[in-house]
Amino acid sequence: MGTDGGQRGNRQRIAAFADPDGRERNLALLRAALEAAAVGDPRAAYSTLIRPGRAAIRGLGPAFFTKVLYFASEGTSGTRCLILDARVAGNLYAAGWTSLPHRGNNFTYNWFTTTYGAYCELLQRWAGEATQKRNTAIWPDEIERALFEGPAA
Repeated sequence: MGTDGGQRGNRQRIAAFADPDGRERNLALLRAALEAAAVGDPRAAYSTLIRPGRAAIRGLGPAFFTKVLYFASEGTSGTRCLILDARVAGNLYAAGWTSLPHRGNNFTYNWFTTTYGAYCELLQRWAGEATQKRNTAIWPDEIERALFEGPAA
């Protein structure tokens, strides 16, 4: 989950939890993020694992840790954490959300906490609107998946 065929970044992720000096800190951060995700608070979950310009836990950047948060938020009555990567960001921008961080045509997934929270809320709102229009349940993660598979893919 979260890596390409070459398993890029796995050594850093493993080292972050194998290193005795950082293990307890990193486990505490991960636990706090998972707890926030489980109660439907994507802003708190995301802010626990992000620092300006980098991840709070080496090797666990937003493209990876938002996948973990997504699964941790399964069944929440609050706002579901959604997966975020550069493909989703590019397609979200193409869909009209122009306030996303980017350099030229390169979209970043290292967003501010407020932007990530707004993204999760936006897709939840879109899912609610689509559910009403179609009279069938549409879930926020279905919209996230469509953004992932969209034309920039």
